[in-house]
Amino acid sequence: MSTLSPKSAVQIVKSKAKNILTTTGKYEVVVSNDCTNYVNDKNQHIVNLRAMTPEMKSEAMQLLRDGKYDDAANINLTHNVFTDGYVPAKGETVFAQLGYVKNRKDEDVLRITALSPMPVSKAVVTAASEFDEFANLLEDDSVEATTEAKAEVQLD
Repeated sequence: MSTLSPKSAVQIVKSKAKNILTTTGKYEVVVSNDCTNYVNDKNQHIVNLRAMTPEMKSEAMQLLRDGKYDDAANINLTHNVFTDGYVPAKGETVFAQLGYVKNRKDEDVLRITALSPMPVSKAVVTAASEFDEFANLLEDDSVEATTEAKAEVQLD
């Protein structure tokens, strides 16, 4: 029996099926789970990604039709990473390298062969001197207020 509602299962499958990866290459994908909560018997974390292959999408859609909502929601690209290596956080965008590997039936299937962090970009620092032309706008407000007060007194 499914613990997910049909609506929740469809929403989860749709979110993963937005990114269908069809060929070998390097892709930007988003991590969909907190993989630090589970370690398998090989001392690895399982990283789930918000992406599928066309075959995975077909399988998930069939499972939805069959009422197997939990199973359908669990279809997505995954990759195992060792606990002492790079372990991405939920919501992090990572690079996933896809290639063909043999499955348990000895068939070539498209799967993740490597996972790596995206490089962090550094912001360009703006020199304070670029704003020198606006120095007069940064003058003390109290001087401006005093000048305005004197002008009011003279008008009375």
